[in-house]
Amino acid sequence: MGNIASGLLMDLYLGKPTGIQPESCDEHIIADRICSDILSSIAEDCVLDDIFSRYNINKYKANRIFKKRYDDTPYSFLRKHRLYAAAGMLILGKRNMKQIASAIKYESESKFAIAFKAQFGVRPKHFLSYLTERYNNVFDKS
Repeated sequence: MGNIASGLLMDLYLGKPTGIQPESCDEHIIADRICSDILSSIAEDCVLDDIFSRYNINKYKANRIFKKRYDDTPYSFLRKHRLYAAAGMLILGKRNMKQIASAIKYESESKFAIAFKAQFGVRPKHFLSYLTERYNNVFDKS
């Protein structure tokens, strides 16, 4: 029952209708577990095939059920959330670009910068000034 409840909570969080059909309940549970495993291994060397093998499914089935559940592939989901983690590190300002790229498992700063710009529309080195410019008037209205 807890797994169904967690799936329903994820549906509400994602703004999806909550009608889970009984025949797809097992697939939703597996997709939720894959999601949880991905999120808990953002800063690790996450090997998606290892996650899939935990649930005795191949990558094609994992992609199908994950995409059905989250409208995204596991790989894209992992990449996106690593970049969100990088954005948080940039905001905290405690690491340089090379350290951040390494922390989220990018081979080089340049590949990290390209992926970051594709995700957020701005290069990492301009991210803080972009946020300040974009949201400055939001905070000044007090």
